[in-house]
Amino acid sequence: MIDRDPSDHRPFLVLTPRPRSHLVGPHEAESPVSRPVSGLVTGGGLVAVMDSARGLQALWRGEEPLFLGLSLQLDGSDLLPHPPFSWGKGSWIGRYRVDPNLTLVERALLPDDPPGLVLQWSLGGYRDKRAPPTLTVRLLGRDSKSLYDCVIQMTYEHPATVCIIPDEADPSRTEMLILGLRERERLRERRADPPFQPLEISIDGRTVDELQAAIDILTEAGLEGPPNTRPPDPEARELFLRGLSADGPSYLSGAELVELGLGALAAGLQGLGRRALEAAARDSSTPPLAILYLAAQYALWSGDPNLLTRLMPTLAKAGGALETGARVPTLPTPSETLRLVLDALEPLGEDPCTESLGRELQRLDRATAGLGRSLPTVRSRTVGDVGPSPDGTESDPAAVRLEPVAAFEHPYFSGVAPARTVHSSRLIRAWVEGQLGLRADGAFGRLRLAPRLQPEWGRMTVRGLRIGDARIDLSYQRNDDLFDLELNQQTGRFPCNVVFAPLLPIAEIERIEIGGARADVRSWPEGEGVRIECQFPLDPGRSIRVVARRTR
Repeated sequence: MIDRDPSDHRPFLVLTPRPRSHLVGPHEAESPVSRPVSGLVTGGGLVAVMDSARGLQALWRGEEPLFLGLSLQLDGSDLLPHPPFSWGKGSWIGRYRVDPNLTLVERALLPDDPPGLVLQWSLGGYRDKRAPPTLTVRLLGRDSKSLYDCVIQMTYEHPATVCIIPDEADPSRTEMLILGLRERERLRERRADPPFQPLEISIDGRTVDELQAAIDILTEAGLEGPPNTRPPDPEARELFLRGLSADGPSYLSGAELVELGLGALAAGLQGLGRRALEAAARDSSTPPLAILYLAAQYALWSGDPNLLTRLMPTLAKAGGALETGARVPTLPTPSETLRLVLDALEPLGEDPCTESLGRELQRLDRATAGLGRSLPTVRSRTVGDVGPSPDGTESDPAAVRLEPVAAFEHPYFSGVAPARTVHSSRLIRAWVEGQLGLRADGAFGRLRLAPRLQPEWGRMTVRGLRIGDARIDLSYQRNDDLFDLELNQQTGRFPCNVVFAPLLPIAEIERIEIGGARADVRSWPEGEGVRIECQFPLDPGRSIRVVARRTR
């Protein structure tokens, strides 16, 4: 261990025993689009800034840089990265070319407890008779000034491991940390909102990569550390990553926290949605309309309005601050937002707060209706009018008009890096609320699902739509004139009641069958297709077959 002054709270290095097993690398696809030029890896409240060509660039704790560079030398000679570096959830892997026959492999992990960075290097390639080399690890500060360095005698048999632990009072804990790393990594893969699997959509057998990337970005946005490291002050600011700028990572505030919460709820990440709601309620810069809308959506998606009882003073204050012309581009009108809040609070019964919000709604209803609203993209591919509401609710004043999913760049596109969390949240909402037309009322086990099925799709599978404690899957398959749809509820204490209104890419309908029996179902032409609407409980599922009428 490197000696340091006890008053010095910068990170220090702990040389650990060399474990016989290697760290597990990230589970990251090798396709070029999923390997961004630059990105962020998070864990334990820390943020590692990565570059696919140069590897680790900096380590941040909140708005404080712990170090701004990593330099490696082998037998006194500088090592140059051999790109690309790949990263996944809380880990990365990369290589340094020593010579044509020898490679230094770097694996890294950001564990949650204790918070820190674990770096591991192993030698690979041809082993000749020369002695194992000496590795020098150096952490750099501003202007490439060395903060700390250590020298490690490498071996060909076992990797060398270094831990960078901020503010660790007991370095001996790192020995147990290293021994359990492989199990910790396996737990990390399963930790997001168990027992629910993350939302996944596949079209014609191929997973929608940009949606999965957006969900990964949201799960890494919260920098909450383990319970014993969280600030004891409940009013302390919790940081959520906004993106990566030239000056380092930036963090969400105000209305952007609301964007994060809405995207998290649509993705089924209810724990993250709750944290975003609590953070937005504490942030004085959050617009009143935005905090009211997120509070309503949290109750409707999670089916748990009890959190709102703690936020009643904040909600009452926000309701009183609403003005007739108040406008957040991604949200409904003030009066319709208040209606959503009152609907979400209905299971809690009457209290002074709901009565106050009811009076504010009457005041707003007497005022002139506001402007239309739409959900803008960040660095979108297309510019122009968003067109009709994708779920067929154009006349519904509580609906939000969303950009089509095709308008969004991939979340790992370098142009959206400074605002990648907001971009990812909007992309998820464009898929779930827009393309799938999902609107939830989890407290009463109700939802509306109105997917727009594209003419070019032969198959579509949606897994992990989360409403309250229910998990719902949707499948669609087209075979010439036959359109088969199936809804199944995988979990949940009670069957959900579903209003199912898909838009089918057909001209006319010959007949509709539900559960194999012919059914009289409401239908009407919409755009270049036909929308049908039926309602049923998922106990546990329903199958619908639509037969198109052949045109002569």
